Amino acid sequence: MRAGAVDCRHLDLLTINPSRPVNTIAEGIARYLREHPDAADSLDGIRQWWLPRVRLLEASAQIEGALQDLLERGVVVRQVMPDGKILYRRADTERP
Repeated sequence: MRAGAVDCRHLDLLTINPSRPVNTIAEGIARYLREHPDAADSLDGIRQWWLPRVRLLEASAQIEGALQDLLERGVVVRQVMPDGKILYRRADTERP
């Protein structure tokens, strides 16, 4: 392995500790490197390009989880549009 290279096999050993933001960021960087094993960038590049993408993916997963919870509790309903797009809206108890 070349000097300064990261051995991606060990990146799975990182654990997320929500009380330590550094661990969350480290997991995001590790995930990016698993998905892009040839990636290399400066601190500014990592901050600008890698982490926003990771946060967006995490946010999407969290939003999906929240929507699923709201669906199960009957707070929102899901509507499939003719083009296949899925919309979510407030559940209206007066509608069948």
